[in-house]
Amino acid sequence: AYWATFCGFKLRQPDETLRYHALALRDTAKREFTLQYVCEAYLQQANDSGLVATLTQGFDEYPEHPYFFPRLADYYTAKGQYDDVLKLTEQGLKTNADNQLFLLAQSVAQLNAGYYDECLKTSERLIALNDTMPEAYYNVATVHLNRALELEHENEPRKNHAQLVKLYQDARPYMEAYRKLAPDDKKRWAPALHRIYLNLNMGKRFDEIDRVLKTLN
Repeated sequence: AYWATFCGFKLRQPDETLRYHALALRDTAKREFTLQYVCEAYLQQANDSGLVATLTQGFDEYPEHPYFFPRLADYYTAKGQYDDVLKLTEQGLKTNADNQLFLLAQSVAQLNAGYYDECLKTSERLIALNDTMPEAYYNVATVHLNRALELEHENEPRKNHAQLVKLYQDARPYMEAYRKLAPDDKKRWAPALHRIYLNLNMGKRFDEIDRVLKTLN
């Protein structure tokens, strides 16, 4: 049954992959692979309910396996269901509190959901565990920039000036670190640094970033 399932998967024939999958899953030595093949079959069939159910089953049984969690998190993220992503990360972190993949997904979901204090905490933890992970720095900087944008929308520049300057100052080292770690991702760091240097009146740095931005147009 396992080999029939495997062959169906290799031939990209979802009906054949699923024909004996229930029996194949009884082979515990190869169960995690069978679950992957079943997921791929449901994906080919555009069977979302089957896909999500099987990904969830795979994640429940093999939380740190590289296949199940990323695809399940991506599925919920694509639908804007960030709280569901956060539930997954909490479940995963109970298995391994230092798993950087879970922490990164948690940080991104918290940022997308607007849970800024939580995002800062998670991102700083990630940096403490791995100071070469670009996304953690980007998320911290983006929290500060988003908060600055919220203040700017209040349209009270005199009242909020000091707080705005502080937010841009806080964002700067993290976005500069992101640039250093991800130099090719100019479309993300260049507009952000352009805004930071403009608001901090950093003329030379602003001019340099302005030239970078012009190469992107």
